[in-house]
Amino acid sequence: VKLTTGHAGACATPIKTIPEAVCCPSSAMAMPFPGKMKGKPARDAMKEAFSDHGIRRGVGIAALNALAELCWERRPHPGVELLHGIDAFDANSFRPGDQTVVVGAFVPFLKELKRRKLPFLVLEKDPDTLKASEMPFYRPAEMAREVVPQADVLLMTGTTLLNDTLEDLLSWAKPEARVTVVGPTVGLR
Repeated sequence: VKLTTGHAGACATPIKTIPEAVCCPSSAMAMPFPGKMKGKPARDAMKEAFSDHGIRRGVGIAALNALAELCWERRPHPGVELLHGIDAFDANSFRPGDQTVVVGAFVPFLKELKRRKLPFLVLEKDPDTLKASEMPFYRPAEMAREVVPQADVLLMTGTTLLNDTLEDLLSWAKPEARVTVVGPTVGLR
């Protein structure tokens, strides 16, 4: 979603969880305001973030991300430091003996965890997204309530916003867990 101010927001479209996201014509028909978004207030689009409809929800989250960018530019929060040029993986502090749990097969994180030989588990709805070498670390998404509390470091994809699992996952994390949410669905700031 691009605002008239030029600020933009994005949201992932996980095709397997949003059946109508298969091709441009059918996806366009499922949009909140097919052919009518241009010129509409952002408040109309952001309301869709609470929709039960996958693509509509994605458009709403993208609108919220665009608005967050605008808000940050106009009034940054004084208690928050925005770090530029820092990789999200490197921004985490991994300590010896930490258990890392990755929610969603976020390939860059999985590669880096394996490269650094750090222990991890990956919660994933679709095991076909994992490579054979990653299967020993795989746990079905249904095990989240048991696995998430084990995490010292909890790395989650922004798709948890789209599929409405973020709040539960955060509630199951232990208070001292270091949590990072990444991906195109997460706001740019």
